Amino acid sequence: MPGGKKAGLRNYSVRRSSPRSTRVVRLSDMGQAFLRDCAEVVGRFASLLHEFRTTRWMVPAPATFSRG
Repeated sequence: MPGGKKAGLRNYSVRRSSPRSTRVVRLSDMGQAFLRDCAEVVGRFASLLHEFRTTRWMVPAPATFSRG
């Protein structure tokens, strides 16, 4: 493999002399519902992650059992 890179994992950049053009895409009703659901799940996850990061967990020491 040239340059020691795996096929499909090459990094490259494209230089453009003009600004990128944008394209307007309209989602179907199913696509809009999917996007709303995804946004809701991501929002819930972000909230839960924030809660985990800001909460100090009180974890008790593990119980030890002796035989005998």
